[in-house]
Amino acid sequence: MYIDYYGKKWFKGNLHTHTTESDGALSPEETVERYRYAGYDFLAITDHFMPGIYESISETMENPEFLVLSGVEYGTNCENRNNDNKHSRLIHINGIGFTAPPEYSPDFSAQEIVDAIHQKDGIAIFDHPVWSRNLPEDVLTAEGYDGLEIYNSAASAAADSSVVVDMLAYHGLLIPVVAADDTHFFTGEEFGGFIMVQADSLNRNDILHAIREKRFFASRGPWVQARIEGNFIHVECTPVCNIKLYSNMCGVMSVTTGQKLTGAKFDMTKIWWMPAGAYYFRVEVIDKDGKSAWTNPAPFENQEEEES
Repeated sequence: MYIDYYGKKWFKGNLHTHTTESDGALSPEETVERYRYAGYDFLAITDHFMPGIYESISETMENPEFLVLSGVEYGTNCENRNNDNKHSRLIHINGIGFTAPPEYSPDFSAQEIVDAIHQKDGIAIFDHPVWSRNLPEDVLTAEGYDGLEIYNSAASAAADSSVVVDMLAYHGLLIPVVAADDTHFFTGEEFGGFIMVQADSLNRNDILHAIREKRFFASRGPWVQARIEGNFIHVECTPVCNIKLYSNMCGVMSVTTGQKLTGAKFDMTKIWWMPAGAYYFRVEVIDKDGKSAWTNPAPFENQEEEES
């Protein structure tokens, strides 16, 4: 746990992890200990569920020192618009924090999976879209996702899904973003992505409530917060070399570079694209080691403080 300058508590966690209950290398008990030792506060064990092959669904285990959230990774095929199997794509969805195992069938649509997770009071995360070769339209086949993985360290060269986040925002969906490591074999992917959650305490209800309220940010290392005050976007962060401002307009909208930057102030009245139709923003910071942190996409009309 970290307490910030304003006295708010922040908890570090990973929402995508595999064990020997599916195709991971370590047992659930060993996996939990690895994350505890690495300084995490909570973990969701999300083993694959494939009827007849893998059928383990983890349960929540509350502990004041370390929280294990229930979890599972479900899969379904995208709608094949061309009726051509070689062009079919897979959608992976993590269910996290549910109170009982969600109903599931391999024949479920993405919407049916999301609905089943929500019916058991869990949250639904769209996994590694670039690795899965998902198009924005694949995400848009369902409503109600609680987040999408902007970064998945196990996906290697396909780890970064920022382009999907921006394309979805262009279509009007400002989806919260999650970084995760999708640990399987502990061969370097572990601890490569996480979220920091601002919650009152370390228990299932508070952590899930904070995620639903978007009081979190995604990271590979740095700390970042962004908010709108009047005509300015204020960014606060741990020391980084780049602070990038994105929107629905072309490319990166504004960049601040330097050594050990701990923040930036963007004047929206002096950025050429503001009058041209920009309606949302998100921020990415990159440290000296090339590790990023990302805020959630936020609408410009929201003048309240954004801490994610």
